[in-house]
Amino acid sequence: MKHRLRTFIGSALLAAGLAAIAAPSSGGAAAASTTAADATVTVVHGIPNTPVDVYVNGTDVLPNFTFGTVSPPLSLPPGTYAVAVKAAGTSTTLLNASETLKADENATIVANLDASGSPTLTAFANPTTPAPAGDAWVLVRHTAEAPAVDVYAGSTKVITDLTNPNSAGPLAVPAGTVPISVDVNPSTSTTKPVIGPVNLALAAGHVYIAYAIGSATASPSTLTAVVQDYAVGQTSGAPSTAGDATVTVVHGIPNTPVDVYVNGTDVLPDFKFGTVSPALSLPAGTYDVAVDAAGTSTTLLKATETLTADENATIVANLDAWGNPTLTVFANPTTPTPAGDAWVLVRHTAEAPAVDVYAGSTKVITDLTNPNSAGPLAVPAGTVPVSVDVNPSTSASTPVIGPVNLALTAGHVYIAYAIGSATASPSTLTAVVQDYTVDQVKSGGGYRVVTSQGKVACFGSEVCSGDLAGSHLNAPIVGIASTPDGKGYWLVGSDGGVFSFGDASFYGSQGGTHLNAPVAGIAATADGNGYWLVGTDGGVFSFGDAAFYGSQGGTHLNAPVVGIAATGSSGGYVLSGADGGVFSFGDADFYGSAAGTLGSGGVGISS
Repeated sequence: MKHRLRTFIGSALLAAGLAAIAAPSSGGAAAASTTAADATVTVVHGIPNTPVDVYVNGTDVLPNFTFGTVSPPLSLPPGTYAVAVKAAGTSTTLLNASETLKADENATIVANLDASGSPTLTAFANPTTPAPAGDAWVLVRHTAEAPAVDVYAGSTKVITDLTNPNSAGPLAVPAGTVPISVDVNPSTSTTKPVIGPVNLALAAGHVYIAYAIGSATASPSTLTAVVQDYAVGQTSGAPSTAGDATVTVVHGIPNTPVDVYVNGTDVLPDFKFGTVSPALSLPAGTYDVAVDAAGTSTTLLKATETLTADENATIVANLDAWGNPTLTVFANPTTPTPAGDAWVLVRHTAEAPAVDVYAGSTKVITDLTNPNSAGPLAVPAGTVPVSVDVNPSTSASTPVIGPVNLALTAGHVYIAYAIGSATASPSTLTAVVQDYTVDQVKSGGGYRVVTSQGKVACFGSEVCSGDLAGSHLNAPIVGIASTPDGKGYWLVGSDGGVFSFGDASFYGSQGGTHLNAPVAGIAATADGNGYWLVGTDGGVFSFGDAAFYGSQGGTHLNAPVVGIAATGSSGGYVLSGADGGVFSFGDADFYGSAAGTLGSGGVGISS
C-alpha cells in the first residue's frame, strides 16, 4: 500500500483539472476550409462598461461580448483577417485591426485600455510547446489602465515592473494551487495587492494566462483579472487508474499552514488557507489522514477515511460553527449534468451563522448552516454572479462574500466553500471553488425546421436560440445541423456562410470566398466541435475537428449533390445526389443507392 501511495505521489499529483473558463457562444465568420494547421484565436474583453459585438471579416462572431469575458477558442485557417469591435447592437465601430494568423499559431486578441486609458486592441502570441512533466505554464499580461506592477506567487515576487501592454512568462510552475497577487511597482511582499490574491489552481500540461484588465484610476476602480486556460500536453505523466477514488482537499482554517499526511506520507506540504488541492487519485481502501502544523510533528487533526471505487470526495480542514478546527468530508456528484448545464453546489464550512446564497439577485439557497451542503443545482453554462449573505437577508443587502463571477462550463461541477471566520477581527471569511468535469446527458426528442430566409421553427424538446428572419442575407439558407446536446445549431447559406446559435461555436465558413458550385448542406461532428459543408459539385469543406476524407469535387456527376450525413464516429460521411446516387468516404460503408430510379427528385440524406 505504501509503495502504491508513493507512486501516486510521484505521478498523480501531476494531473488535476480545477480551472475552466466559460464564455458566450459565437456566431459565424468568413474563412476558408479548416485543416490541422489552423490557427487558434481567443478574445478577451478588458474595457469596462462597454458591451461590444466582435466582427471577423464582417461577421459578428461574439455578439454582446461583455467586460471580463474570455471567449471560447476560435479555429481559423492561416491568413489575414479584418477584426472590428462595435458597440453592442449598433453599427458604431470602436476599434478595428487587421490580424495575420500563421499555421498552428495560438493567439489572443485583447480589447483593452492602454496605459493612458484609451481603448485599443492588443495581440499576443501564446505558448504551444508542452510544459515540463508535472508543470503548468503561467503567464501574466498587463492590459489595464494602471502603472507598472509586480506579481507575487504567495509571498515570492516572480515578476517585476510589468508595464502595459507587455507579457511576462511563461513560468514553469508545479501543478497545484498557487495564490497570485498583483501590486503597483515598487512593492514589497507585505504591501496590499491591487488584485488578489487569486488562488490559481494549476493542472499539469495546461497554460494559464492572467490578464490585468480595467482601470485603476476609475472611481470606483474597475481593475480586475481574468484567466485564459488551455491544454498543450505534457512530456510525461501517469493517468489515474479506472476504479480509483478521487479525493480533493480544501484548507479552510485561517492563519494555519499545515502538512497533510496520508498513511504517514506528506502529500500536501505547507498547505495554506484558501487552497484547493489537485485531485488526488487513490485505490479504494481505508486511509489514515493527519493534518500537522507545517514543518512540525504536532498533529492538529486526524481521521480515518474509507474510499470506495470511483468515489469522488472532498476533505475540508475547516472551522465548525463555534470556531473549532475540524475535518469535514463531503461526497461529490458523479452523475452527468443535464445537456448544456453545470452542477453548482454551495457548502458552509466557516465559523459564521446561517447564510443565504444568491445567483444575481435571485436567492437560490436559504438558511444554509455549517457543516451542510446545498445542491447540486443545474445551471446553464455561462457567467453567474454568486454572493453569500447572513440569513435572514434580502437581495438588496450587502453580501458577506462576493459577488463572485462564476464562469460555468457545461458538464462541469462547481463547488463553492465558505471558509474562515466571520467573527475574527479582521474577518477571514472568504470562498474558494472546486471545479471538475462529469459527463452530460443528451437532450430528448424533437427537431428543427429552417426556411430559405433563415427562419427557424422548433418542435418537441428542441429549443430555438435565434435565427436570421428579417436579416439581409447574401444567399438563401440551405441547411441546418444541431449540436450534440441540442442546445444550439448552425445554419448554412448556399454561398457557404455559416451562422451559429445557442452553444454552437463557429469554426469557419466559405462565405466571401469563390466557390465552384453552391453549397447544398451541412453536417456536424459527433462532439459538436466541427462540421462539414458540401457543394452541389460534390466538393467538401471541413472545419473545426471535422477531418477531410475525400470528395467528388472536380469529377463528372450525373446529378448535383444535395446532401451530406456523417457517421456516428465522425470518421466519415456520405453524399447524396439528386438522382439518388450515394458516395461514401472515410469509415462510411456503402450500402447501395437509388441512382437511376429517382430521376432528379432526390433532396437529401440522413444516417
